[in-house]
Amino acid sequence: MLGGVLIVLFTLCAVRIDASVDSLMVVATDTTLSDDARVDLLKQAAKDDETGAAMHALGRLYMEIGGVSKVHSAERWLKRAINKDKENGTYLASLAEYFWRIGRRTTAITYAKRGIERDPNNVLPLYWAARFEMWEMTKTLDAEQVDYNYGDDARVTQVTFSLEKYGIEARNAAIGLLTRAVALAPDYWPIHHLLGLVYFEGRMEGELVALFEDYLERHADNVNAHFFLGLGYQAQDRLKPAFEQYREGLKQMAPQDQRFMMSVFVMADPDSTSPNIDGIRRFWTGRDPLYLTEYNERLLEHSRRVAYADLRFGDPLKGISGWHTDKGQAYIRYGHPISVVAHPAEFRTETDLPGFMQDYLERSVQWQSMSKNYSFREELWRYDGFTLIFENTDTRDYWEYRIGWLDSEVNPLAFDTFIEYKPDHFVDPYKMKRYTAPYQLAQFRGKNGKSRVELYYGLPVDELTSEEDGRPGLRDVELKQGIFLFNANWDTLKREVVKV
Repeated sequence: MLGGVLIVLFTLCAVRIDASVDSLMVVATDTTLSDDARVDLLKQAAKDDETGAAMHALGRLYMEIGGVSKVHSAERWLKRAINKDKENGTYLASLAEYFWRIGRRTTAITYAKRGIERDPNNVLPLYWAARFEMWEMTKTLDAEQVDYNYGDDARVTQVTFSLEKYGIEARNAAIGLLTRAVALAPDYWPIHHLLGLVYFEGRMEGELVALFEDYLERHADNVNAHFFLGLGYQAQDRLKPAFEQYREGLKQMAPQDQRFMMSVFVMADPDSTSPNIDGIRRFWTGRDPLYLTEYNERLLEHSRRVAYADLRFGDPLKGISGWHTDKGQAYIRYGHPISVVAHPAEFRTETDLPGFMQDYLERSVQWQSMSKNYSFREELWRYDGFTLIFENTDTRDYWEYRIGWLDSEVNPLAFDTFIEYKPDHFVDPYKMKRYTAPYQLAQFRGKNGKSRVELYYGLPVDELTSEEDGRPGLRDVELKQGIFLFNANWDTLKREVVKV
């Protein structure tokens, strides 16, 4: 669906509407009515409406309904609304959103900028202009363009160009638009969400933290704001406040969302019955890479992925949580890919076909119906040992998992099958730092049917080297030792950490 939220747009649209027209528009917001009934009500209202508000509402309703015929009706009614009030930034922003949703991004930015010029204190044109700049930023900030040159002697050379400077320009433009919008509407969440994404992708963690610290002072019950603030803290390597924000966000989640977020690795099928909280806790305890540290690094990384997935792949205007999207679920399971390769949509022009067939293909493109010769935009996420492919199936912002394959397998796999082979991916931060010390374990019969266990370990001095001067031997150091005892279900029976 293409829709936004009609009620929000009504409140942002400061126009005087006839009482009878207003009544019809209010009734048309009733989602229990059929789409046709709501359309008829708004068409009736539009007959007597001189402000364009009913036409605007009808255009947005057509966007919400979706479908090829309804999409073109949306464009027609939105343009009629603008003809009634050419200075209305909300109407222009809706038309910008319409063109954004059907993939015509450069046309969208044209109408967004027009809305800013004509209605400079309206946040919606600012939002859509900034969304365009954010899109440009994510395409180019960390991107490289590779040009291939084919010589006459069958040799191929390639030249790589960094696109970072274009990404920085787009980032700064987006920040300028969004900070202006925040000043106009300090409590409007979609603006904060988008600005947070720009800050994080633009490597401006300090600004990200300040943004959501300020927002949470007024909206402490916003779950996403807690997760985004935790993401900023973690990017600054402030793990304690990051963990506290993740925990606070989790605590404020609805129980069903909480179980889904925490248990994404536990279930091969996310639609199956969720495990209880104790089962989830045991699961994460068993995956803590180092019990000596204050935090479970695996759980902290999982929380970071959840926060980023919602920031990057969520859409607050549509009410879509990022962790429920295909890309979001893949990111939570596997983390950030080593590389991302983007393939643009392709269409075979078939210029060698008869004229009537070329005319048919041209009409198909004009009315946005795809022929069998059309291939969607694709993204390839490359990891160590496997690859995922996502497809942009509707020319807008919605990406679907297409296929994935493991380097060890020949055939591509559907997502449900893929996660059976590869449930998750996590790089242990201590993998190259672990040292197996010599130890001896002794068990004795205790009282009342219990056992007494003694553990002895030592560090061979001749195998130790100081990091400060590189000399072998033992130095004055501060060590921590701990003993951790779990049963077969990963229930913690004993946990004790002391300094040596």
